[in-house]
Amino acid sequence: MKKIRRLCGFSNGIDVSPNGRSGELSLRWKDSISISLRSFSKHHVDVIVDEDSNGNSWRFTGFYGAQELGNRSDSWNLDY
Repeated sequence: MKKIRRLCGFSNGIDVSPNGRSGELSLRWKDSISISLRSFSKHHVDVIVDEDSNGNSWRFTGFYGAQELGNRSDSWNLDY
């Protein structure tokens, strides 16, 4: 994923390995933004985004839920 990230022009990233053949989470950003990782699992990435030197920040949470109805409850299990 690092190679693809750099080809797309992003110098930084967090990649959470997939479970099987699908389900990889990836968050990418450029050097002008500072990211602080709060937590992650195979179903989520939670970060604080600091956009500028004025102290403006916000929280971003990316979530990946299971496609199969029977496995959706597993999506809420934060197994770190």
